[in-house]
Amino acid sequence: MEDSPAVRVRRPHPVFPRGVDRIHPFELRGAILGVAREAIGISRPTLIEAVSEIFGWQRKGAKITSALGAEVEVLLSNGHLIENASGLRIP
Repeated sequence: MEDSPAVRVRRPHPVFPRGVDRIHPFELRGAILGVAREAIGISRPTLIEAVSEIFGWQRKGAKITSALGAEVEVLLSNGHLIENASGLRIP
């Protein structure tokens, strides 16, 4: 996300967990890109699982899956992620 400021992905607080609706899209995208960067090629379900763990979410319901999926689509559309046979990755 070269055209946006650096985004710090905050870890979950044990007493005050944040729901996906309380996390800014830039922070979600930062976590997605961080996971994709480390994985080199990753499937969508595995990416969603890994990002969910970063934020401390034990369950991956429709709300979380939908929100993260939407941010993956944003990153694909703006060229920050690509998808091929090996999965999602940083170009």
